[in-house]
Amino acid sequence: MKSDVSKMLQPVTGSIYFKVAIVVIIIAVVVAIAKRLALRDDYSKEAGKLVDKDELTFSNLEYQNMAQRLFDAMSGAGTDEDTIYSILRMLRTRSDWFKLVDVFGVRESDAFYSGWSGNLMEWLVDELNSSEQEEVANILSRIGVIF
Repeated sequence: MKSDVSKMLQPVTGSIYFKVAIVVIIIAVVVAIAKRLALRDDYSKEAGKLVDKDELTFSNLEYQNMAQRLFDAMSGAGTDEDTIYSILRMLRTRSDWFKLVDVFGVRESDAFYSGWSGNLMEWLVDELNSSEQEEVANILSRIGVIF
């Protein structure tokens, strides 16, 4: 039976059309990944441009600390939702949020089994279930941020 299937597939997998189709699929996947990475990086970069320095309520060191604590709460095994909510509740202005997104940047998971990376929005969406994301949306809506 196996040899019959192999014989039937041999003309298909050996044809030039099959090889071209595989190359086209690979190119499409690479382009899609590149677009996603560009959008992700754009969001992080744009966040920095949306910061009104007069509206910031923390020092640069405090934003760095918050970004690191958020990363620690989301990376590795399990997610510390309470820490996430607590940090986000500290934000007082839209500029605070955009500064935090900017400082968080794009971070790669430090889990040995994962090569995943993302900006703060992507981390929150990846780590939180829908009801937890709704809580984040409610917290951020107080300062005029749509999550």
